Amino acid sequence: MASERKAPLSAQQFLRDLRRVCEDPAGKRVVWQIISWTRPFVSTFRKNAEMGFLEGQRLVGLKLISALQAAEPKLLMEVLGLGLTGPQETAPEFVNHQEQKE
Repeated sequence: MASERKAPLSAQQFLRDLRRVCEDPAGKRVVWQIISWTRPFVSTFRKNAEMGFLEGQRLVGLKLISALQAAEPKLLMEVLGLGLTGPQETAPEFVNHQEQKE
């Protein structure tokens, strides 16, 4: 039935899924790109309402970093290392995915 809600992923299942995604180099690149968009190591201090938005983005990145660490500590280093050794060009930020389709 469409109205039935699925139970949220358990923490252990999420970590298993994250490990599996990162087994593939493409998965690691996507995870790294998401982390880079969230700018977790950049100050969010602003003197306006933008600060709350930026802190929310940053929190997503910090949670993903924490999950990588919990899943497999070496995995965190591999993913973050992509930012140091990978291409310097980053993927576009997709604000409205409908506009990106052609």
